[in-house]
Amino acid sequence: MVADINPSAGGDPFYLTVSKSNLYFEANDGVHGYELWGYGDYSLPQTQIDSGPSSTIATSSTSFSFSADEAATFQCSLDGAAMSACTSPKAVGPLADGAHSFQVRAIDTSGNVDASPASRSFTVDSTSPETQIGSGPSGLVKTKNATFTFSSLEASAVFECKLDGAAWAACSSPKSYKGLSDGAHTFNVRAKDQVGNADATPSSRSFTVDTRSPQTKIGKHPKQIVRTKKATTKVIFTFTSSEKSPRFSCKLDKKKWQSYSSRATYKVKRGKHTLLVRATDRAGNTDSTPAKWAWKVKRS
Repeated sequence: MVADINPSAGGDPFYLTVSKSNLYFEANDGVHGYELWGYGDYSLPQTQIDSGPSSTIATSSTSFSFSADEAATFQCSLDGAAMSACTSPKAVGPLADGAHSFQVRAIDTSGNVDASPASRSFTVDSTSPETQIGSGPSGLVKTKNATFTFSSLEASAVFECKLDGAAWAACSSPKSYKGLSDGAHTFNVRAKDQVGNADATPSSRSFTVDTRSPQTKIGKHPKQIVRTKKATTKVIFTFTSSEKSPRFSCKLDKKKWQSYSSRATYKVKRGKHTLLVRATDRAGNTDSTPAKWAWKVKRS
C-alpha cells in the first residue's frame, strides 16, 4: 500500500488500525506529507426489490422480497417510518385503504449503506363496492319478460348477475330476461371493482310471473224467466274466481263495464237482459271469456 502511494517517499506506515474490515494507517505520499490513509471495501451495495405489489391490491396485507448484489443485511421502512432491520421476505399489514410506500436498503459486511434504497408504491383497496337496483319488476307481474337496471357508486365497477339458482355471470345494465316461467323468481346483482372486491351483500329483487287469466263463475243469479207486476224488478248476482283476491267487473246489456266485489244488484225493466262478469287477478290478468247469464223479465 505505502509503495503504491509513493515508492520513493520511503518510511513505513504508522498507526495501523482495523475497523469494520477496513485498514487505516498514516503514510506519506511525497506531496502532502503524512496523512490518514485507508484500505478496504468502500463501494456501496445495490438493493433491488424482487417481488411485491406496485399497483392497487385488494388485500390489507402483503409482502416484499428483496436482495443485494453482495452479501448484506437489510433495513426496511413503510410509509416513511424510520429504517429498521428486516429480512426477505418482509410481511406488512394489516394496512389501511389508501396509498402506501415500501423502502429497503442493503448494508454490506463492511458497513457500507445503499444510498438509494429500492422502493415500491402501491395502493390498498379492500372495500367492496355497493350495488343498487334502479328499476325492475317486483311483486306480481303479468309478463314473461323482465328488465333490470342497476349501478354502483364506483364508476369503474363491473357487474355479475344471476336469476334464481343460476351461477353468477358477467352482465351489464340493463339486463333483460325473456320467456320466464310462471312462478316465483329472484334476481341478484353484485358490483366488482377493478381489483376484484365483490359486493358481499348483492342487491336483489323478488317477483312472481303470473300470465294465466282467472276463470269466472256466476253463483247466484235470477231465473231465466222472471215475472213481476211492477215496471222494474230487482235481481241479484254473486260470482267467484279460480284465483284468490280477484277484482270483478260486470256489463249489463249495453252498459259500460263497472267494478264490483263479488256481488252485484240491479233494477231491470221488462224484457231481455244479459250480464257479463269477468275477474281480474292481482297481476292484472283479466278473464278473456267472461261468465254470462241471460234472462227475461215478463209481466206476471
